[in-house]
Amino acid sequence: MTLVRAGGGIVWRETHRGREVLLVHRSQRADWSLPKGHVKSGEEIVDAAVREVREETGYRVGPTQFADVFFYEADGEPKIVAFWHMALLAPRPDGPADHTAEWCTVEEALERLTHEQHRELLRTASERAVALPRGVEEARVPRWAGLYRRRLYGSLRSQSEELTLTASAASVRRDTDDSWITPALRLLAASAEAARRAHRQDEAWRCLHAARRLEVLGFEEAQVGAEAVRVRSEAEHKLGPWRRNAVLSVLAEMKAGDARGNRQRLAAALSVIDEHSGNEHHRRSLILRHLTAQAAVLLVALVAVVLFIGRSWITLEEPLRSHGWVVVAVAAAGAAGGAMSNVQRIGTASARGRVPEESLSLALAAVRPLVGAFAAVVVYVLLRLGILQFEDPKTGTAVALAFAAGFTERVFTGAIGTLTGESGGQAANARHRSA
Repeated sequence: MTLVRAGGGIVWRETHRGREVLLVHRSQRADWSLPKGHVKSGEEIVDAAVREVREETGYRVGPTQFADVFFYEADGEPKIVAFWHMALLAPRPDGPADHTAEWCTVEEALERLTHEQHRELLRTASERAVALPRGVEEARVPRWAGLYRRRLYGSLRSQSEELTLTASAASVRRDTDDSWITPALRLLAASAEAARRAHRQDEAWRCLHAARRLEVLGFEEAQVGAEAVRVRSEAEHKLGPWRRNAVLSVLAEMKAGDARGNRQRLAAALSVIDEHSGNEHHRRSLILRHLTAQAAVLLVALVAVVLFIGRSWITLEEPLRSHGWVVVAVAAAGAAGGAMSNVQRIGTASARGRVPEESLSLALAAVRPLVGAFAAVVVYVLLRLGILQFEDPKTGTAVALAFAAGFTERVFTGAIGTLTGESGGQAANARHRSA
């Protein structure tokens, strides 16, 4: 008597109705069942399960964890059927289907399934299965996404497929604990959801890295060794001294024959690298946001000054006088000076700074254009009152000093010295007179 082997899949997805499972209607048998089929000669049972789901439903899937196995007799022969939880690798069918496939909620599926064994299997499986949600299945790169975000989407897609393969292999081995699979899938789902929002890219990367560290707990021994070599090389070339020493110390503790401990040590080493990577991503996003803001200030100031001069609302060569447009032009020049100062400081201060300190300094830098505008107006007032003395001061003189005042105090005092014919050091003590 020959034992008949078969494999099947419990395919999940998340929708607005909640979790749904994929059923097939076999017209020749007039029944509803979970997709399954016989194992071919030389084929692994899990590979047969994936193939049968593809053939019967048209969906491309990947196994995430082992579900259950049951035995029964069919036509007088003993039969064993093993089922795996599966996740979609594409949101829609991309191939022909042997049967009619339909998505149902768990409650609908329990009513529709013909065989009691399938109903009992689904009841048990639904309590512990986690599917890759819509965020992962449908993760597509927006056309307007930049290079940084495209890299995130690519990493998300590749990690989802790697995770399903690792989970599938780990679920049939006896040397690993598969308790990591559920939280890893949830983290991957959270990453996919965060990736949809431009302001949550850092969160998406953190969740993706955490899912990768959990996946390490399901690696085979050879995979652990290969990944350890990669991590060691990355630490030596990319990390600073204390992080590099921490990673190398953890990897040095790996021992032959301690598979479980080595996976945990590798995950710990990866956490140090991921922290460094997260800090770098956060630093870049901070700098990009602030540079964008300063560019906007510069653009507005440039448009204002060009507009004033082009429409002859102000004339740079005319004597300085009290006029509303002159005050606005002076304030715009001061704001532009503050923005230019920020651009210079952001590039210099962010080269080696720590993220918390950078966050504070960049936040303070955000108000510098306002400070520059205020300083420029003060300069204008001092010129009008004669406290700052120039021979026949022009409107252009006020605009130039306004920009210098917004940029930096040193440039401001140097500009006064240049315009008055004095040295930079003497300019700091420019002639004053009481009002």
